[in-house]
Amino acid sequence: MSRTPSISKDEIFYSVRSAAERSNFSESTIRRAIRDGELQALKVRGSIRIRKSAMDAWLLSGE
Repeated sequence: MSRTPSISKDEIFYSVRSAAERSNFSESTIRRAIRDGELQALKVRGSIRIRKSAMDAWLLSGE
């Protein structure tokens, strides 16, 4: 998980909950993928955020 995020105003981000809802995976699965380095995420003001592009890539990879 990146410590110093560079964020564009145009980027779309998901919370862990939103990512889970959109992917039909549990929040635990999303958190595990982040922890294991399979899904890129960053912390923004203490909250985990997942870029839409990272989520799409993870889903396409089949992990």
